[in-house]
Amino acid sequence: MATEVFATKDPAEIQNLAFDFSPHLGSETRTGALQTSGIEVLAGTDASPSNVLNGAPILSGTLVVQSVKAGSPELASAVRARSATLAPMSTQLPLRVAWRGFPDVEIIASESAVKQNPHYAPAKAGDRHSAHELVREAFTDAKAKSFASTFSDPQSIRWLPVAAIEAEGVNRIPAALAERLASKIGGAVWDNVVQSNSVGHTGATGWARLARPALFEGDVLAGAQYVLADDFIGQGGTLANLRGHVEAKGGVAVGAVSLTGQARSATVRLSKETLIALQSKHGHALENLWQNWFGYGLGYLTESEARYLLRAEDVDTIRNRIVAARP
Repeated sequence: MATEVFATKDPAEIQNLAFDFSPHLGSETRTGALQTSGIEVLAGTDASPSNVLNGAPILSGTLVVQSVKAGSPELASAVRARSATLAPMSTQLPLRVAWRGFPDVEIIASESAVKQNPHYAPAKAGDRHSAHELVREAFTDAKAKSFASTFSDPQSIRWLPVAAIEAEGVNRIPAALAERLASKIGGAVWDNVVQSNSVGHTGATGWARLARPALFEGDVLAGAQYVLADDFIGQGGTLANLRGHVEAKGGVAVGAVSLTGQARSATVRLSKETLIALQSKHGHALENLWQNWFGYGLGYLTESEARYLLRAEDVDTIRNRIVAARP
């Protein structure tokens, strides 16, 4: 028994499914062949709450292929392959661009120093004073001087904070960090870009971070140089998506800084070796799934994201874990 859910607004998709699976169904390629070959196709409708799958309503625009008959692994495989081509995880997809030698993220302080600071929790929940005190204690004058030396023209930099909504409120730490960077190094804070969705990444699993990508909206000055600022670097997906937004709008993301994070996460740029290992292990199936769910290929993953996916046994495991972590 296998159950797959396909999200599509095309009423002809049931017929397409029949044709796609026809090599496994015999001579019949009509829709009815699906039912007679052990697959039940249900067209979801918002108006029919009796249409449920595992206790959840089947919404309109959703096709459910259910009850793959036992003893047909080829057919089950075809159903799983088809599921990776129909349903993007969101109607709005994150933007990613090629890494092109993007530098390591500058991590200012250790996780323990930041998260054990009494200002951390209120700053994360939106308290401006706590955010500025937290950043002031972590980002000392000596660290500012060292970081400034990495830029040939600090006055031209636009410091772009991740403006994210957390469960507790608006996270003020990135904005406070951007303001201190501008005051100590030079340049200006650019606050015209905001995160357009709430992703709940704080304390989340790696699968949840992959399943719920941060999306951004707002204006960028074409040709201007931006340094991205966040409070924590984990898998690096949020910074990668913000970088994609900046460069899609004509800006140039020249670096990134995070108040804290694990040292191994500082390298967000995907290495050739890791990409080859990921492609060798999971093949075209994962490439196709990622393209259709998230709108970009494996080569645009961060190093930490790719390494996380490498740990998965197979593509079915990846698919199931991400689906389970969806909001």
